[in-house]
Amino acid sequence: MVPSTRTLLRIVLPGLLPFALILGSAPASSPAASTPISLRVTELGKPGEPAPLPPESDGSYRITGTGRESNMGTDQATFAGIQTSAPNFTFIARVAQVENAGQAPKYGITARAGLSGRDRAVQVRYDGYAGHQCLQWFHRYLVAPGDPDGGRRCFHAGIEKEMRATEAFWLMIVRTYPYVRTYSSTDGETWSEVGADQSKALLPATVWVGLQVTGGTDSNSPARVRFDQVRFTEDPTPASADMPATLREYHPEVPAHRLYFTTVTDSKGEDPATMFVLLPEKGPPPNLRALFWSTGSKEFLVHGQPYAWRKATGNIRIPPSFESTDPHPHGSVVVDGLDPLYLAFTHYGLVHVGGYFKPDRFADGIRRLAELTGIPQLADLPFVATGASFAGGYAAQAAARYPEKTIASAPVIIGMAGSDTEQPEVLAVPHLHVFGTTDTVHLKTALETTPKLRARGALWANAPMWMVAHRQHRADALIYPYFADLLDLRLPASADAGTPASLRALNEEAGWFGLTGSWNGNAPEIAPVRGFTGDRSGCVWLPNEHTARVWQAFASNNPRTVIHFPTFDGTNTFGGPQPWDWRVSQMEAGTPWELVATGPLGEGVAVEFYAGLRKLKTTRRDPANPYRVTVEPLPPGWHAIHAITTVGGVREISRPVTVFFHARPGGQKPTP
Repeated sequence: MVPSTRTLLRIVLPGLLPFALILGSAPASSPAASTPISLRVTELGKPGEPAPLPPESDGSYRITGTGRESNMGTDQATFAGIQTSAPNFTFIARVAQVENAGQAPKYGITARAGLSGRDRAVQVRYDGYAGHQCLQWFHRYLVAPGDPDGGRRCFHAGIEKEMRATEAFWLMIVRTYPYVRTYSSTDGETWSEVGADQSKALLPATVWVGLQVTGGTDSNSPARVRFDQVRFTEDPTPASADMPATLREYHPEVPAHRLYFTTVTDSKGEDPATMFVLLPEKGPPPNLRALFWSTGSKEFLVHGQPYAWRKATGNIRIPPSFESTDPHPHGSVVVDGLDPLYLAFTHYGLVHVGGYFKPDRFADGIRRLAELTGIPQLADLPFVATGASFAGGYAAQAAARYPEKTIASAPVIIGMAGSDTEQPEVLAVPHLHVFGTTDTVHLKTALETTPKLRARGALWANAPMWMVAHRQHRADALIYPYFADLLDLRLPASADAGTPASLRALNEEAGWFGLTGSWNGNAPEIAPVRGFTGDRSGCVWLPNEHTARVWQAFASNNPRTVIHFPTFDGTNTFGGPQPWDWRVSQMEAGTPWELVATGPLGEGVAVEFYAGLRKLKTTRRDPANPYRVTVEPLPPGWHAIHAITTVGGVREISRPVTVFFHARPGGQKPTP
């Protein structure tokens, strides 16, 4: 946590007017619309509807705090507020009196996406933690269910050491959609911005705003706070009138697919498991090139959520519309309503193959599926393989068992199979291991093993997910571009149907290095292999500059710059269903699109946006905000969007947001 720079700007608000001085968007003649306060109170994260909170006789509100933590992945607190869909608003309250302020409580005001403790939120509050005991701003920018994403990865915060009053001060939150600013005052008229050196955003159209109190370290004596002069004001002007909100995603209709499935067993005919292939109902992609083997698939996405399958026996999972008493089912079923992300397979000439089974059964299973589908070349296609945890081990084992067919392997949070072999054909398979930096034993194995393999010429790489434990999370933000590049590098320009593809060998000298000694900062170093004179023992190998640039952004450790729209929160999490509030944006190719980010503010801030190697041309930029821009159209395919921010000559790189841009079907023109 770094102290924020106190802004010199002071805003005088006699009686909350003129409102235009706050928002900078409403004309001076526009009156502000006042909304009567009718607060509802709840303990964050608790089930049930919030209850009405009647004011005291003097119009103040008294709140007893709950919980002891309000950082990391979740808020433990009592919240009392209102729900609003106003794009632009102001909320003010005075901290009038505090009981038990010595127990490290946190109390102030907040705007939040919902009433779960893990929701995205912007807060300004007094922080009673022993190392702070002053005013603090707080911005949770990522939902982290159960805090598996860990600590600093999901929030930014800063403290104002000169603001040490525990009571008798005013706080204010102002949203000018989608950005949120926080202020404090000693008299309710002259205001200073809190956290002026960092922009903050809250994208949901409907949010909660109100009072929030975390009880502190002593549950028997939680903080009790009285707030008065609570006011909520809406701005009647449209959201960001100078730059209309155009945060549009594109979700084309996906044609029906057919799921073909068969049963694979061990050499004794036991331990049955289902293997499937998902194909468009009208047939395979015309540019069929390879298989995308998801080694842990037991489900797939329908309307953005996992499709619920009925568990039959062992690891067999069959769609509920398919009825069979056969203990080893074999057949097909039509699937409608697939998530448009499946169109990415068609775009790249891939077919999705999945199941949860040991890789030694793959050859027999894909042969059966080739017969079942009537597409004989399926049995001979090369593949990319990925999976997480135990399935990550399967992805690595697949590369070790079928090196002649493996384009690339990308195990997540486990998977060092092949590390004990001297076979050059296994070591030559490009291998990307994505791991969590708090994943204890698996982390130790990765950090010890990969350098030894690199010394033997293995074309392998590691990539860290900072502050993540044993979870998959955003690993695909790097894996998708990595696979896309290797499809082009390793597949021949053309191949005869029904004959095994002869994969192109990779030249180590043509690749790039990622320098692991630099990845604990937020601008990791990369360099071309050819001509590199540094210590190669601390380098991971990446196939080209494009993948290296995406790796560089992915490995960035807690950058202050965050891209909020488009969004890539992740596609799944190990050991559970899709996190309920995670989003993966999909956009329209060939049309301008809007990007919203937050990051450091101050004189001389420069922000550049990239899609991989491509520096994005800005077609429209908010002159008052370098982090909200409209950018040039992009061609169809996966694009890893990231920002490079320079402040005071120091550069940082945001984490990538990997977004699939769809071409309109049938040559339709993009939306104007």
